[in-house]
Amino acid sequence: MKTHTTGANENAYNLVTVIANIIKPIPLGLLFLYGVQGVADNIEGAKKKAHADYMGLSGMLQGTYRVMEMRCICAQESEWLREKMYGMEFLTAVRRIPKAAPIGEDGGNKGMGGKNVNPDSQRTLEESVAGMADHEYVVQILSTPVFTSTLKEWALRTERDMTDWNGQL
Repeated sequence: MKTHTTGANENAYNLVTVIANIIKPIPLGLLFLYGVQGVADNIEGAKKKAHADYMGLSGMLQGTYRVMEMRCICAQESEWLREKMYGMEFLTAVRRIPKAAPIGEDGGNKGMGGKNVNPDSQRTLEESVAGMADHEYVVQILSTPVFTSTLKEWALRTERDMTDWNGQL
């Protein structure tokens, strides 16, 4: 998953990923659904951007995962998915800024000598998916590229705010 997410970020795609495990009414198993969101000043521009970005994403997926079965979701599958999403008992929202790594995975917790001090932190999404194989769930991931300059500005602003707050103590 790292390869196409890195490519999507480098191409400034707004990536939409849905991972669902459908067991009832028919055990479809694990579905990985990929798409993009087109963002523009008007609806026609957004459609054009979404189409171009989706064509690029499709090429990346086909080039990266050559043995993957890639097809459009059928109406019945999308209806089951909609029912699952609206009927789930629990909802959890998580917001984070991931760090892209040049290797397969990186826990981001390096100790002395550049060793990962927590090797169990690697591949957490894959481990979560495997651990929930007997349960129905839907995971929706919305990935929006953020420029490094924007992240630096956010960090600088947070630093200033924390300094101001500390001065008020």
